[in-house]
Amino acid sequence: TYPAASTFKAFVSSGALAYDIATKKSKYTCTGTWTGFGEDYPQNCWLLSGHGEMDVVSGIANSCDVVFYEIGKAFYEKADELGDDCLQRYIETFGFGSVTGIDIYGEAAGRIPTPAWKAEYFKDVPEEAEWVGGDMSNMSIGQGYVLVTPLQMCCAYCGIATGTIYKPHLLKEVRNS
Repeated sequence: TYPAASTFKAFVSSGALAYDIATKKSKYTCTGTWTGFGEDYPQNCWLLSGHGEMDVVSGIANSCDVVFYEIGKAFYEKADELGDDCLQRYIETFGFGSVTGIDIYGEAAGRIPTPAWKAEYFKDVPEEAEWVGGDMSNMSIGQGYVLVTPLQMCCAYCGIATGTIYKPHLLKEVRNS
């Protein structure tokens, strides 16, 4: 498994559009540094000089982290209304967090972290167990505790392209010895 990184942004933006966290008209300003959870918790865009004015489409096209930090923050702030794992449940509909079912041994499921997962994972380290805003903003750029497989990513993008998440197969048939 690997961190999804920016390849994850298509699914996060899709979830944001589905839950009206973002619209075609949503605007974001990237200065290169984002302090949406306070000055003590800055997060940088990969383009330290900033992208300037962005919308969701240009945020994806330019892979602007600040757009997705803002989306993650909006999901975090609406947790009482939508559920604290709303975005994660949406992302899981693309097959993330579970095996694809390919017919080979040893496939990994990956991980889409939730507040419940983090509480269990850090149960012996209570000061680390709380789900905080930074967990959500990191997840929104495919970082933090997010882990996916290349095959999951392939299947998920196939789902975006075709509308169907297919179960991959290594071999369909043998026609000749």
